[in-house]
Amino acid sequence: MKPLAIVLAIPVLAFARDGIQGPAGQSAGETARSQSLSAVSSTTPDEFTPRHIGAAKYLLPPKKIEAGALFGRNGFSATMQAHPSLGGAVVLGLDHGFGIFGEGAWNRILGLQAPGVEAKAALYDLGGGMQWNPFHWGRFSPYLRGGLSWVHVGAGGRIGSIVVAGSTDRLGANLGFGGRIHLAEHHGVLLDFRLVQGPQAAWLARFSTGLFYHFK
Repeated sequence: MKPLAIVLAIPVLAFARDGIQGPAGQSAGETARSQSLSAVSSTTPDEFTPRHIGAAKYLLPPKKIEAGALFGRNGFSATMQAHPSLGGAVVLGLDHGFGIFGEGAWNRILGLQAPGVEAKAALYDLGGGMQWNPFHWGRFSPYLRGGLSWVHVGAGGRIGSIVVAGSTDRLGANLGFGGRIHLAEHHGVLLDFRLVQGPQAAWLARFSTGLFYHFK
């Protein structure tokens, strides 16, 4: 019976030697880790990180220009009424998701008409500042904006035969956020929310939507 025991022991030892130990004396766990690290190192950063800014074709590239036209509604804290807004914006792309924006808009803030009484007012804002795109998610890329705006408010009215008019200007803060929904690589839909500081501590809140285009 002893020769039979020796013959059965040889395959068990051989299996233990080849199964537990890998190439060049590495254990099976070490071999698996080496293969995993090798696969990660051979993957490019853009493939391994889908939202990496350098690989994001849906973010505005450096030294490229984006133009957009917007239409929306605004609420002015001094009148507490909703009125239409119409404007446009231009963005110059910088590195790492940053850009410089400039914009202008016309905002109706008062419209009143009754027998013998009429009053209208509009706010014009022209400003600019910095824009930051923190990331993109598929075809959607959100942004934050902050800067300054020159604001002009013009008002006029009539009571019977008496006509009155006036205007005021100020420089105030321009803060907001929004996002782009790309229909294609170079154009799509804009969604924007903005707070513009008006005269006498009043604020204009504006929500608008429109279209944009990235110039090649």
